[in-house]
Amino acid sequence: MDEKDKEKEDGAGHADSIAVIFKNGNESEQETITKFQNNTPFKIDWHPTDAQSGYYEVVESKGWANVYGESVSNLLKGGVDPQEIDRKVKEFMKGNGIIFYIVICRSSNDSRSGYNLFVKEQDIEKIRVFIKTKVEENEPELGAKCPKCNQGDVLLIVYGNPTKIAAEAAKKGEILLGGQPTPDNDPAFGCKQCGAKFGGKKELKQYRKFKQLFGFEG
Repeated sequence: MDEKDKEKEDGAGHADSIAVIFKNGNESEQETITKFQNNTPFKIDWHPTDAQSGYYEVVESKGWANVYGESVSNLLKGGVDPQEIDRKVKEFMKGNGIIFYIVICRSSNDSRSGYNLFVKEQDIEKIRVFIKTKVEENEPELGAKCPKCNQGDVLLIVYGNPTKIAAEAAKKGEILLGGQPTPDNDPAFGCKQCGAKFGGKKELKQYRKFKQLFGFEG
């Protein structure tokens, strides 16, 4: 690196590479974005967190929408594995000919990089529908083996003050008691064996179906 290149280092001590993008997730179609050259639709700026640290982030993406932006991220709440959803989303896009870009931004901490997944704006609604469908399709079946430990049974989690029916069911190991509900989207199901929890109760159809049976709210 000559003296001119050294002058292109950012405040985090990195070379002038600030992000890497992959078209359709293909490493052979990789493009590097620098502070001095960016021929992509993604504008990237440095966001300082203190005097010496910070990260780069996509601040503008003309014609492209972030799959995991706020409008979609709320669909991923409630114990859904985001990596599994990400894998299925990319499979869906590849299978349907939807062009996408993975944009990985640099950070002052080399172990932390910003992961972004972009599709054309006209395709984002298809992704929203797909994710919403998959969230509901992935509901664990009551009584099935836990997808985490593959040993315990998947049980309904009942929140609030349990009724007599719910209390008796909990003693028999037929349901789990979750205590008082929170303003968040509490998980609807849990594993009797390992304690893993799944699915936001606001989204899952099974949860609504069992609410009246056990006479609880939340």
